[in-house]
Amino acid sequence: MQVVLTLMKPLLNKGYCVTLDNYYSSPILTDTLVKYKTDSYGTINLNRKEVPSYVKSKKLKKGETVAFRRGKALILKWKDKKDVSLISTIHNSEMIAVRSS
Repeated sequence: MQVVLTLMKPLLNKGYCVTLDNYYSSPILTDTLVKYKTDSYGTINLNRKEVPSYVKSKKLKKGETVAFRRGKALILKWKDKKDVSLISTIHNSEMIAVRSS
């Protein structure tokens, strides 16, 4: 968390959005960035602290989703070929079907 906050220090409180990978992203970091008026999104490891157990343990079929929102932060898990999880302060849990041609 300190690495991200240190690198972002000159950009905090200016309305930027930072993209994080699952190594750095966490609900605690997301909440801290929101306090500094900075949005974030990225993949998340579901074993992080403060990720609700029902999101972690929910078994999904292909195309299904489960979401949890706390304040501005959204944690979303969906099933494609495997489980994919995301944390975001700029997205919602709405899924849109896209057909490839």
